[in-house]
Amino acid sequence: MMQSERRIRSLKLRGRDNAQLTQARYLLEEAFRTASLPGLPPNAMVLIRRLDLGAIRPGLSAVQLADTISATVRTLAAEAVCIDQQSGNDAGVVWFSDPLQPYQVLLRRLLDGREADEWYWRSLFPDQMLSLNEQVITELMVKACQTPVKGLAAALLIQGCLAPLRLSKLLSLLTPLMARRLLHEQGMSLVSVSGAAVQTSQQQVTINFQTKLERLIDAPDFSLAWRSAIQTAVESWGHHDIRCRWLALQALVCHRPAYLEHSDTWHRIELTRWLEAWSATRSDLNIEQNNSTEPVMRLHDIDSEKSHMPVVMDSSVRSFEPQALPLRQETFESVQACVQTDVAQASESDVGNNKSRVEWQDHFSNHAGFVFLIPLLQRLGMADLLQHHGALLALDFQRQLLWMMARRFGLDENDLCWHLFDDLDATPDAVIEQFDAPVQWWRLMGTSKCPQRYFPLQAKTLRLDQLIDSFQLVSALFLRRYCGLSLRSLIQRPGRIAVSGTHWDVMFDINQTDLRLRRVALDSDPGWVPWLGRVVQFHYDREG
Repeated sequence: MMQSERRIRSLKLRGRDNAQLTQARYLLEEAFRTASLPGLPPNAMVLIRRLDLGAIRPGLSAVQLADTISATVRTLAAEAVCIDQQSGNDAGVVWFSDPLQPYQVLLRRLLDGREADEWYWRSLFPDQMLSLNEQVITELMVKACQTPVKGLAAALLIQGCLAPLRLSKLLSLLTPLMARRLLHEQGMSLVSVSGAAVQTSQQQVTINFQTKLERLIDAPDFSLAWRSAIQTAVESWGHHDIRCRWLALQALVCHRPAYLEHSDTWHRIELTRWLEAWSATRSDLNIEQNNSTEPVMRLHDIDSEKSHMPVVMDSSVRSFEPQALPLRQETFESVQACVQTDVAQASESDVGNNKSRVEWQDHFSNHAGFVFLIPLLQRLGMADLLQHHGALLALDFQRQLLWMMARRFGLDENDLCWHLFDDLDATPDAVIEQFDAPVQWWRLMGTSKCPQRYFPLQAKTLRLDQLIDSFQLVSALFLRRYCGLSLRSLIQRPGRIAVSGTHWDVMFDINQTDLRLRRVALDSDPGWVPWLGRVVQFHYDREG
């Protein structure tokens, strides 16, 4: 069960006549929709093998039955097993921390050569043989793109399988047809924005780039694992192959989710430039390593799923020839030989110790209202700003803005919101050319007595820190005009916070409902926020 979707796979009722059974079925349906899932994360996917509700007597209301369901689930939750980290074959109740986790866990399990024969897999994927083949992998990724994180799901699945042994098996199953289907699920079109025809074949795609050079995306600062994955794919298929470009797109949106909302992102990726830039980085690293007394760290010495070091690539990458070759198994076998022991240990750690339990906790925060900045920034044209200024997207402006506001308003150093900025590279001195403010700013300026010099509506050049200051000023003006609030009073609200790789949930006491925010719908669930790469949700409860 999830809060947004409840399913009963098998229902057994006994009664005196059909009318009584029909009434009980409708009562159960309504009760299950409204019942809470106490003791578990707000986005948990919960699977209960058997839920005995006892006798449903005549006159029982849906609210009373929902309370019975909630009390029963609360009791069962104490013994529930989190499948994110361990197997729970004998557990009567299991849960995944968010809707994407079942696909991540199952994909890693299949790539590690382990069977998925527990009862909960049969419940999640009924009438489907879960084995490692092209069809199953394709369906897993397609269905994952239908979860709340949408097109980002495929990138997160790949990121969870960047260990060399897993990656080799996954790439061996990736076909051009699969890549095209997944691009469609992510909202990417193979047709050039300029209208140029795209020629496709079974092995490669040739794209006539008519995009100006300055519109191409510069080589991103990917982690070692992502760069190694792209290098391996290019060595096997050539940098023009659709599978290599698809893999590069997944790495890009995994680091900058907002690129998913740009229809021309696919055509702005040029692997040749990326590989050349990374090779130049490799040369610089070699000079530093030769001048250093520290031992050189090799690929198989690094945890491929956690490292963020620059990749050391062979200089021959600069001279790649376009080619359309089938996946070379020896490319992967050479990698497997040096990392097989490490990957085996990593696979064992994924299973975990079945005697331990993964506990979930939300955390209290005096700045839980920080989450209200998300709908506020949406209202002030954040999406349009990123759409028209690619430089801001590359600089991760949206997170830099939130990071600066978190510092200015004194978020506690132990606040979970800081996890939103774990890998942020702050560059406040970056310069933005030809800045054009969103239309919402123009409207707000027309109703404000604030001097126009504080609003960079059309600036030839603008430093990033100046833009951040201006965005904060615009936010404060909006709140003052339409809510009668200050930014500080918006942010400094007590509540409980839960932050994961895909979700940001905040739980408020229902008595904290603020009609000033309700009037302008700033307390409505933003849901999936593409430019943040997370699902943002507000929860109100009487228990706070």
